[in-house]
Amino acid sequence: MNVAKETGPYVIGKIIQYTHEARRAFGGKSMKRPSFNPRRHMHVDDAAQAFVGVIGKENTIGKTYNLVNRGYITWADYHRMAMNILNQDCELVGVPFADLKMLNVPDFEICEEIFAHHVYYSSEQLFRDVPEFHPQISLETGMAQVFEHMQREIRIPDSDSLTWEDEIIARQRRILE
Repeated sequence: MNVAKETGPYVIGKIIQYTHEARRAFGGKSMKRPSFNPRRHMHVDDAAQAFVGVIGKENTIGKTYNLVNRGYITWADYHRMAMNILNQDCELVGVPFADLKMLNVPDFEICEEIFAHHVYYSSEQLFRDVPEFHPQISLETGMAQVFEHMQREIRIPDSDSLTWEDEIIARQRRILE
């Protein structure tokens, strides 16, 4: 089976962590606008059920399945959902991809290698071959679970000392004035 890189809890956690840090770093005012590229996700517990549904079925032998839900979400909506989970609100500030690359943003590689591209993984073959499979956990519920776990495990770093995002947003606002 092919599992899209953005389906696992690590990336969901990383984005919630980034979003939460951004929210705290900006004092609730703004954050870099995420891309509008469509993405599809599936909770790891649902992915496990998909594996179970495929195993031992004659019609699934030798096939490749994408473990993603039907429908899609943009990164802008993803970040708005994260803000909802955090009971926060902030302005999304657009920063061009080329500018982020030039500014040596930490961990930018994932933006360049994955998030900069339109990707659409179809799950229709999975749903057709395993009709009894029905994902149960919404993206919002999964994100809330990851956030709660990160809080409990004290894995959300204190972002008060990080200023690079503030600097980028201030620069972008000067350009737009």
